[in-house]
Amino acid sequence: MTKTSFRYKKRALSRSVAVVMLQALVITSHFSLYLVEAILPRLQMSDIHNLIHAQHSSEKDTLPVTAQWTSLNPTMEYLPATIAAGTRRRLQNNGKTAFDMYYEDFKETQEDEDSQTINPYRVQPFTSGVNDYDEYQQAWRMLGFMIDCDVRDGDEWYDGAQPSHSRDDNGSATSDGCARFILWAAYVDLDYQGGGIGEYQYWDRNSETWDNSACQYGNGDRCAKMDCHLDDTSFRLLGFFKHRSYDDWMEQLFKHEGMCVWTEEEYAFMKGARKAWPQGCTPLYTMNEESASTTMYYDIKPMSNGRITIAIYRDSKCTDEFSDDLRVVESLLGNPFTSVEASRSQDYSGNYDFSSDSLEDSLQRWESAFSEWTHCHPCVAFDIENIDGTKYLANNDDGGNNAYDDDGRRLGGNYEAQGEIFECYDDAGYTNVNQCMKFSAKTYMQTGTFRDMTLARLQNVMADSPLSGFYHHAEYKGLGWTNAWTYIVFLASFGCCLYACFYTFRAQKEENYVLEGKLAQIMPAIGMGRHQTMKRKGSSSSSGSKEKPLIETDQHDFT
Repeated sequence: MTKTSFRYKKRALSRSVAVVMLQALVITSHFSLYLVEAILPRLQMSDIHNLIHAQHSSEKDTLPVTAQWTSLNPTMEYLPATIAAGTRRRLQNNGKTAFDMYYEDFKETQEDEDSQTINPYRVQPFTSGVNDYDEYQQAWRMLGFMIDCDVRDGDEWYDGAQPSHSRDDNGSATSDGCARFILWAAYVDLDYQGGGIGEYQYWDRNSETWDNSACQYGNGDRCAKMDCHLDDTSFRLLGFFKHRSYDDWMEQLFKHEGMCVWTEEEYAFMKGARKAWPQGCTPLYTMNEESASTTMYYDIKPMSNGRITIAIYRDSKCTDEFSDDLRVVESLLGNPFTSVEASRSQDYSGNYDFSSDSLEDSLQRWESAFSEWTHCHPCVAFDIENIDGTKYLANNDDGGNNAYDDDGRRLGGNYEAQGEIFECYDDAGYTNVNQCMKFSAKTYMQTGTFRDMTLARLQNVMADSPLSGFYHHAEYKGLGWTNAWTYIVFLASFGCCLYACFYTFRAQKEENYVLEGKLAQIMPAIGMGRHQTMKRKGSSSSSGSKEKPLIETDQHDFT
């Protein structure tokens, strides 16, 4: 084999390698897209297929749990998270789904001439409604606020629903403002053993350690962490939920579970501070700039880790931000927290005066207390400090206050403390109320879709680990390694492709150099051969004889 032929084959081999590497790159790209589609947390077509066939199939029990929809009211349903085999909870009762049962109740309510409203307590998935979960094994956490400028008309209220709050200060807000929603998630502990509050240890935000004091009073040996806010949690996700009327949501939280989780000073401030937040894109005033008037607006601005602040905007949708600097905001708006009930409070027979706070001071108070809800909390309200049942009796919190006074603390169902361990006597007259149930029944709660979660993630406003509980931590680690190997294979294929392209270019360059050298060697011989041939043709023309040229060229040398 000649040297030139070897280089020709080498070039062909390099081209083949380049083609193979490109094909491997394409295959790897498709494989990566397949993995993304496979692990992306969203509704799958198989769920829709199972749901459609479930309406016409007699073998409903064979369907996976993901095909069963949970209904919270006539306008909202969601698919529960997939649960491992052996721990699945069926959402059927005597062949009827939860939505079927609720819809029948809803029809009966509508057919009743004496009642035209929906009873929000008919179906309660967080207490004893559509599943087998005990209310003490369920937990929740706040995920943050988000902005949605694409809310459908009529999406705010469904027929017959009524907001629970009595505020009427939203009349000045613009109708085209981009909506602000608060997001939260519900979870379930599938390993729950019936120990109630005493089966868990709770995160202490002050010491930043786990408080296991409740386990000392538990009847069992289990002392699990209430850790649905962590990536490696053993809790499983029940669903995402959102509220446009975040004031309703705050009211239900503050006067129930907030009453027993916050300190006295925090609660004294927070119960009035919620009223300071704007309920929509609200006109501020008109600024004159060079004989032109400009109307400014203010609204809530979601921030990272579930925080919020007040910002000034230029447009009526409250999207074109003018400033969120607290000094600028306070100079234009003042401190709204000092003009509401939060400035002075008579709770706990004490006088907490916040009227001298700056806007920065007020927001620091708010953030310190409100950040508590980004951590995992049980759905059932409790008071970790009421360990011997005498906390409320000893403090005599209800003494000196009218039981129905706005600042009074209403204890127990009969407005007196019962003296039981870990019991929470809230500001609305309830004992150990189910906070998740209050969110569902006393506010307009909507399903939080993965579109909502995507918006919040893109806006960078979510608390840490927003998808905790969606995957088990072992599955999450496995998927993480799968993604890592995908990127490794992709990078290796891309590197091989670059090497093949470089080697092809190098081989082509060397081949051109060899051909040029070969031609330089044979061209003089070609010229001499032609000269000798012509000379002999001239001398032998008379005889007609033909002679071969002195040098014969080989056509293979030029190919």
